[in-house]
Amino acid sequence: AAGLRSRPLQSVRAIQAGISVQDERVLSVRLQTEELSYGELIEILLAYRLRKKYYRLQDGTFISLGGRQLELLAEFVDEAGGEAVVQREGLSVPLANIPYLQQRCEEMEKPGIFHVDFEESARRVLRDICHSQREPEIPAATAGILRSYQQEGVRWLASLAHYGLGGILADDMGLGKTLETIAFLASRKETDLPSLIVVPASVLYNWQEEFQRFAPDLRVGLVHGSREGRRSMLAAKQGVDVLITTYQLLLRDIEAYEKWTFDCVVLDEAQYVKNSQAKVSQAVRRLHGGSRFALTGTPLENNLRELWSIFDFILPGYLGSYTWFRYHFESKVVQEHDPAASNDLRCRIRPFILRRLKREVLTELPDKTERQMVVEMTEKQSRVYKAYFAQ
Repeated sequence: AAGLRSRPLQSVRAIQAGISVQDERVLSVRLQTEELSYGELIEILLAYRLRKKYYRLQDGTFISLGGRQLELLAEFVDEAGGEAVVQREGLSVPLANIPYLQQRCEEMEKPGIFHVDFEESARRVLRDICHSQREPEIPAATAGILRSYQQEGVRWLASLAHYGLGGILADDMGLGKTLETIAFLASRKETDLPSLIVVPASVLYNWQEEFQRFAPDLRVGLVHGSREGRRSMLAAKQGVDVLITTYQLLLRDIEAYEKWTFDCVVLDEAQYVKNSQAKVSQAVRRLHGGSRFALTGTPLENNLRELWSIFDFILPGYLGSYTWFRYHFESKVVQEHDPAASNDLRCRIRPFILRRLKREVLTELPDKTERQMVVEMTEKQSRVYKAYFAQ
């Protein structure tokens, strides 16, 4: 105490954070005050986290660590991604965090205490991601059959893919997730790498027929059949635009798939990977793609772990480890019914889930046509039916 009385004691003044795009995958966050350098701010923050009351600067003066500024700074760094992203020049933050970070910054903004400035490069990314500003070049034949909400879906897919991000296309069943995906992949025909679609075995040929119908110019290869045939198709993948295989076959061939990098990886009926411990879920995480998308009308059926499992595929690490997720969200939302945790989770996942219900787009759907037809059984069918009935 005597030493403090003999030396000047000051407080941290207003802290400013500038956010820009370092490249198309990473955000750069610079922190500063009028008196302190970035390095000094980080050292002061570390002292604050250790619950120290004062920090000694190089000139011998002391900083009081009890102000609202440092409380907001600590909260900001946590929201940006924690100490793991602290670097010598500034904070390096995954691009996927930017929509959530913007909303949290608006809540933390305190004039004269803490101010965050999103530079033009960061604002452009926000517009693209949050408002689907990217306009992909869809072939005219395909674009002409898309309804307005489907066009919005294609823009949403293209906007995320432009920045190497993924998402869950969760439209209600029957609204055209397959068509939206095909139109999106048709807009990426000129990319050097093929895309991969993983589907249930029951719809493998349906996907092939849909490509032939809506995007006949795309070269599509089915990876199925014998082991030798599948390996031959994979070896010739540079000659196709899209590869389609099944979950079961992917599991058998995963060592071959993980050697390649795909433009996009798409999971159809993504509830197949809702169990994060299942072998097929572990296999799809070994795939390398510039962007990863999941198609499912039921992204959440039984518990929040299913949602975490799908997110761990589309945006690995975005929702943390399952242990972290369970502590911060699952236990608080499900067991404690914590509205703050629910809102926080909703804020994190909203930009990466697109879901439209039939009642929301009802005016764009054609009138429902119903026909009743009576079909007589054949003689053989009738004998089998009567035998089962008697039994």
